[in-house]
Amino acid sequence: MNRFRLALVQVDTVVGDLDGNVDRVLATLDGVADCDLALYPEMTVTGYPLEDLVHKPGFVARSREAVERVAAASGSCALVVGFADGETDAGPGEPSAPAYNAVAICHGGQIVGTYHKECLPTYDVFDEARDFAPGVGPLALYRIGGVRVGLAICEDLWVAGGPVERLLVGGADLIATVNGSPYHLGKQDARESVVAATAASSGRPVAYLNLVGGQDQLVFDGGSMVADPSGRIVARAPRFDEAVLIVDVDIELDGPGDGPSSGDALPVVEISDRVERHDHLVAPPVPPLDEEAELYGALVAATRGYVLKSGFTDVCLGLSGGVDSALVATIAVDALGPDRVHAVLMPSRYSSGHSIDDAQALVDAQGIDAHLLPIEEAHVALANVLTEGIGGGRPGPSPTRTCSPGSEVYY
Repeated sequence: MNRFRLALVQVDTVVGDLDGNVDRVLATLDGVADCDLALYPEMTVTGYPLEDLVHKPGFVARSREAVERVAAASGSCALVVGFADGETDAGPGEPSAPAYNAVAICHGGQIVGTYHKECLPTYDVFDEARDFAPGVGPLALYRIGGVRVGLAICEDLWVAGGPVERLLVGGADLIATVNGSPYHLGKQDARESVVAATAASSGRPVAYLNLVGGQDQLVFDGGSMVADPSGRIVARAPRFDEAVLIVDVDIELDGPGDGPSSGDALPVVEISDRVERHDHLVAPPVPPLDEEAELYGALVAATRGYVLKSGFTDVCLGLSGGVDSALVATIAVDALGPDRVHAVLMPSRYSSGHSIDDAQALVDAQGIDAHLLPIEEAHVALANVLTEGIGGGRPGPSPTRTCSPGSEVYY
């Protein structure tokens, strides 16, 4: 029995921010130094999804340079880091060289292996076949901490007869899959079912690392996990938050005469030997989210990602005293912190006393900056301008005035 120490590093990357993403990885290295293997999300150094950015001249070369910086900082813990790979970037007038959705295996200051994603999704929010070529190279296993590790990227795990099945038939002791799997309600249950079924049917543990954070129209919810050989989920990372999940997995290694037949066996790249461990790290339990908490977590993550990754620092919103604006303000505070949220209270003739009081109570409870800006005079002035400009009727507070048969003006 081999006790294998695994780190699932659930970080929030930014599309196109190669230097920043490298720094995010480097900041985690001390925390995973005692592990055999650390997994990072799909397209770690470039961010995900890349879409047309991968076609920008020089981008693939910069992606390789970024992952080489990570590799140079690697030590005894093997790192699996996502990046955009390719031979060269095309010059002016040249056909573009294929790019690959890839991971690099980094150890001892260098890249010791790469894997190109084979199964490219082209459904729902995905159109990866437009931007990447499928991996076609021969599969290999990586002996890390004495364990034969098979690597896969996201969709590879979901396709029957795909690379994960070939890795298992070829002798993998552990499947490690890195993902950029976006959120929708109920998606985590589907992921856990696939991970558990793969582990149970093969009798091999499966580690599943997912991206976290909002990126444009997508939300990545984390929820990384490890399943033991029986298919039981033995460790979970939080949803919608960055986290480093470190867990010990006991792996039964094949004895003499066991393992795949010679015709099925995959080549093994030797990286690191077994480490004797007498302690046993057990991941703390992560309580499941109910439906409301899950949806709220997605809204907070989406807001945080959109605001900060778009280069904004603060947000300003109107508070009416109603439930809708109260919810928006609460999401903003949980996403950004109260110091970055500014509210404007705009009472008019339609504002009841309790709605103004409710808005002020929310401001006080959330500790946000607020400004009182009565709009009655502005409302009357605009009503008069519209009435005079369009003609007919009298100026005043009425919300609608008919100015010709069959038409109405709203103000």
